[in-house]
Amino acid sequence: QGVVACAFVMTIALFVAFMVIGFLTFGENCQGFVLNNYSTQDPLAAAARLVIGLSIICTYPLVFMGLKEGFTDFAGLSGDTKTNFQVTCALLLVIMGLAFVIENVALVNSFVGAILGSFIIYIVPVLMFRGCAHLLPSGWTTTELALHKIIFAMG
Repeated sequence: QGVVACAFVMTIALFVAFMVIGFLTFGENCQGFVLNNYSTQDPLAAAARLVIGLSIICTYPLVFMGLKEGFTDFAGLSGDTKTNFQVTCALLLVIMGLAFVIENVALVNSFVGAILGSFIIYIVPVLMFRGCAHLLPSGWTTTELALHKIIFAMG
């Protein structure tokens, strides 16, 4: 536990340090993606953009596989090769279509953050409780059922 806590503290400190340095460098005009503040002629900024692009390219398959498996499980589809190919093509087409239409990535990040935040705060606890409710000796009371339905609806 100590190693993990230390790693989290170091990571947070590093992120905060870079945020502060970016703000101190560019002031109130600092853009959300700090590299956009640098000249397109700056070789170090170009190298940083390249490395970030490679990072996105290399991590996209991992994220996409999670999306595809989650969608396949949620939709109750079989895992055969033909269905797998069709789901992959359909999801890629939807993602590419959205990428052509949505120009502001911050909008997507804000939307996903709001949806996942609500999901984690309101829906996950209710689902967790419902999943382990059979372990309770007394079962559910009417009040608990009503509260869970209200909280679930809020999410």
